[in-house]
Amino acid sequence: MNLYAVLTFLFLYGPIVQIVLFSFTTSRSVLTFVCCSPEWYGRALADPFVLDALWTSLTVAAVSAASPPWPTRRRD
Repeated sequence: MNLYAVLTFLFLYGPIVQIVLFSFTTSRSVLTFVCCSPEWYGRALADPFVLDALWTSLTVAAVSAASPPWPTRRRD
């Protein structure tokens, strides 16, 4: 891979990695990182609105993955 590809991947996946890392912090501030507590995931999964949204997302994902692609027109 060349430098351009590496920078593109860092630009795209860097924020995702940062969100995952900071989701496990026990601090309320993003300036301090206190490691490794799944407290916020427990609070989120205890909320019925979050569970309903998760179920809806998983249902839409399953239906879209199981449905066949749109037919394409053949140009004769």
